[in-house]
Amino acid sequence: MARVPRLSEQDIPDSFRASFKEFETAFARNGNLPPHYYHCPEMAEYIFGMGAAFRANDILPPRLVEVIVITVSKLNECPYCTVHHSNRAVELGMAVDTLENILEPNPPGLDEKETLVRNYVRLAIEMPWGIRDNIYDAMAQHFSHRELVAITMRANLASMFNKINMALQIEMEEGALEGMIESGIGANHVPAPETDAAD
Repeated sequence: MARVPRLSEQDIPDSFRASFKEFETAFARNGNLPPHYYHCPEMAEYIFGMGAAFRANDILPPRLVEVIVITVSKLNECPYCTVHHSNRAVELGMAVDTLENILEPNPPGLDEKETLVRNYVRLAIEMPWGIRDNIYDAMAQHFSHRELVAITMRANLASMFNKINMALQIEMEEGALEGMIESGIGANHVPAPETDAAD
């Protein structure tokens, strides 16, 4: 159960109600998020707005976005985002074998550019202070400055969603996990973060 109650449209301050309704529609698959995030509507507008901007402006190819988000979600061990974005990736044609092995040294089904982005994103999340020149040089062969910044931003936006969802213990929507399993992805693809045994 989430650590804050679910809000209805009537609970949202008038000045934020329009954006709440907009993002409820835009993020319909993630229907549990706006009703919990909007306890702090001032920030929720910006967070969902960033996600919506990536979709609306085609800043990065959708398949590459899913490579980024699933990599980050697996690194952060976020079940919610791993499931939802794996479902999206399957719809885009990504192979089950690719998804299940996304953190392996050479994931099957990723091309050179996608593997490079997977490697860069992993560094951006795990050790952003230690990314070496050869990584940036390799990225520059395939991506513009705009794209490099977008990849970096999208990875860290995903990480923020991961950590908010886990910290607030927001539950997954009904049918999301079942849909993933029906697509052929094994249940062990979903991270199971360790908890304090003393609790």
